[in-house]
Amino acid sequence: MPARLNPDASSSLKMLQLYSLLLFSGRKHTLSSLAERLQCSKTTIERLISEIEVFEQVEYGKDGRERWFQVDRLKKSKTVCMMYENVQQIAFCKDIVSHMLPEHFRIELQSTVDKTASMLPDSSLQNLAREPIARSFAKGMIDYTPYQSIITLIMQAIPKKRLCDVEYKSPQASTSRTFLIAPMRLLSYQNGMYLECWRIKKDEGQEIVQPMTLAVHRIECLNPLRKKHNFVELPNSSNNNFGLIDTNSFKATVRFDTTVSTYITERIWSDDQEIEEMPSGEVVLRLTVKSYEEFTSWLLSFGDHAELIEPLEIRTKIHAMLTSAKQLYEISS
Repeated sequence: MPARLNPDASSSLKMLQLYSLLLFSGRKHTLSSLAERLQCSKTTIERLISEIEVFEQVEYGKDGRERWFQVDRLKKSKTVCMMYENVQQIAFCKDIVSHMLPEHFRIELQSTVDKTASMLPDSSLQNLAREPIARSFAKGMIDYTPYQSIITLIMQAIPKKRLCDVEYKSPQASTSRTFLIAPMRLLSYQNGMYLECWRIKKDEGQEIVQPMTLAVHRIECLNPLRKKHNFVELPNSSNNNFGLIDTNSFKATVRFDTTVSTYITERIWSDDQEIEEMPSGEVVLRLTVKSYEEFTSWLLSFGDHAELIEPLEIRTKIHAMLTSAKQLYEISS
């Protein structure tokens, strides 16, 4: 193996030097000049450029036979007219989702709000825009601080259409598994964060194996690849029926008594839901369910204020479940 041109420079140091040069110069650099500047091979420069492209838009082209690269953020900058209501809307969204975000993200978001507010022409408007008007609160929330780097990689990979190798540990599995995925969208669901993606067959093509919904906190490793995908259609976008993951959809009819009837009628549970209000004040909800486990957990949370009418086979399963639970709470005489 030939000796490196600069044996004292680590790969991470070269990456930092190359990115700094491209970012702060804002001009074109040829492949030859970069290799000479960093004292490494052209192949190494191309590899480092591909890694930089994971998180930064790199422009490239040819002057004759010589390839060049450039990172120029300034030429795309434009003057922005901002109103305090616009800043307030950003702050509102930040406050509503802040309970789910890693601490560093919350700090950066607040910094973004402050910087945006400083663009307003009047200091009183700046203070008005920064005034908190909302807060979020949730029980049983997940601390996503340990997963900040994974969330950052996902946020970079989605718009750049990067294929990724992901190592994932589902709660039912004893060991983690590795998949090739095309990450498409982050999803917030019941105080959790999920990644909707396409699982891709590991070959030269881009054949879809299945749609996947991965819990972010169960992703052990995510590695964006140089290879890009061209998928436009989003997974799990056909409907918003009850449940997160479509395992085996079925129609359900549930009767709710007057204690919880208002709570039920105030909310949307499924795209195709039908609510029938009874003379007694009770309501009957008809909806499509995608996940049996989520549905039964939700239904049983109402205790004796809800009764599943159909399907009969699910009603039978719930009867067996309640009979088993009753035995746990038997009181000795």
